[in-house]
Amino acid sequence: MLVLHAFWSRGRLNLWAEDSARALVAEIEGTETPIPHPYAAEPAAIRAALQSAGFAEESDFSPDSVETLTLPFWVPPHVRERGLSLPMPGDRLAGILSIDEDLRLEAHAATARVPCVTLPPGPALEVLVRMSTADHAVPVAGVSGGLAIGVDVRYWTATARFLADLLADQRFVPTLVQDRDGEARAQWIPWLSDARTEGRLAVLLESMPAASRAVNDESRGQPWAILESALNAMTDAYVRKVLVAESFGDAIEDRDPTGDPHVAWLTGLLNGRSSLPGPAPATLALLRGARAWLAQLDDVAEGRLVRL
Repeated sequence: MLVLHAFWSRGRLNLWAEDSARALVAEIEGTETPIPHPYAAEPAAIRAALQSAGFAEESDFSPDSVETLTLPFWVPPHVRERGLSLPMPGDRLAGILSIDEDLRLEAHAATARVPCVTLPPGPALEVLVRMSTADHAVPVAGVSGGLAIGVDVRYWTATARFLADLLADQRFVPTLVQDRDGEARAQWIPWLSDARTEGRLAVLLESMPAASRAVNDESRGQPWAILESALNAMTDAYVRKVLVAESFGDAIEDRDPTGDPHVAWLTGLLNGRSSLPGPAPATLALLRGARAWLAQLDDVAEGRLVRL
């Protein structure tokens, strides 16, 4: 059996899996730290399982869809005493292997290198929505026991369903964001400022599994930073894909984006690139205007009067 896990990092969904067959015979070679995870499935096996289960298509994966990341794990005390770092399995695999719960409670912290299959935001949303219908382990070719969905994957499928509902209701707005290097980018983001949506969002924030916050990256394990990044990136990818497919950009193809900052903003929203053409002063003025406009939308959501 493969037990699938997921976390969001650096603007992409990262998938890895525990292989129960490997876990039964896992051994550590050497004492390097962090170690290669001894029973993590190979990326090719994960991709094949996702496609066999009907969760993903070959086109969902980019050429650079494989990455090795370092994640924290728990190490049982008898292994730690020998100077090794054999990771403890997750809850699902621990139950399958009948791992002693007391042993898990006495474990120590360590790290391991894990091979991951990464998905860009657009395919990530589609794959997660497909996986949200899986209640049990799904049969896949060549894997005894099939593909089981880990608790952390369940969290991200719930997030995808939440976002899919917002997109179906067209609850998204355009905005401008400024990168750390000062460059402004056009982006579509979900509209979250109403009581019902805020309630669902609060549930997602409170229920984020520790495994989804474990990676060491720019989010620093903060639930809102992780969730906001995922929601914004998947929203932008989905809306932009639809607008490009429907040729919305044709409406401004005869307009000069370098002379009109609003056309520059639309150019960044309606094509495949989010960067804005035009001079920097005009872009900064547009950035301030966009923020003021979004602030007015927040006022409306909170019931304040707004003069049009």
